[in-house]
Amino acid sequence: MTDIETSLREKLVARRRSGVASLQKVARERRVHFTLLEAARRYRRHFEERSRELALDYAQSRTLITLAENQGVTQKRLAELTVTDPAALARSLDRLEVRGWAKRRQRPGDRRARSLAISPKAGAHLRLLRKMVRESELTALNGLSRGEIQLLVRVLDRVLANLKMYQPDVAAATPLQAGTRVQAATRLQGTVA
Repeated sequence: MTDIETSLREKLVARRRSGVASLQKVARERRVHFTLLEAARRYRRHFEERSRELALDYAQSRTLITLAENQGVTQKRLAELTVTDPAALARSLDRLEVRGWAKRRQRPGDRRARSLAISPKAGAHLRLLRKMVRESELTALNGLSRGEIQLLVRVLDRVLANLKMYQPDVAAATPLQAGTRVQAATRLQGTVA
């Protein structure tokens, strides 16, 4: 390695270190972790207040909406799609099944696996449930421009990608691809100004 290459490499390493230190300083000052957790907690609470009339919590609502878009999946696949612990999903599905919102059916060719589907009762309420999700999103994103919403989606996708690098079992279970999220944010922006 030449002196010039060594010098460039040292500068690059120093720049990376200063960048990491800068990010750490911003994170400390802004307490990003607390802000993310607080936003998620408040969003969930806001949504659950809206969905109270259906007596569904956030996890059950997410399960139903995802299941409606993926009828016939196995419980294992649904856990991947919703990025939910399989045991927690099983409890949620048990409650939904008892209330007549979801059904488990024997899967042809595999005695152990069950195909999942929403019931006609759930189907009748799906439009209202999706409306509640949309209204909660509108409330949370009120006052943000289209560009800000798209930037928010891209930044959060990047944060998720960073975290998934350390959780390989979750990395493959992404309900939406990044491009799909940006497209959804753009559609949502049509009703937010």
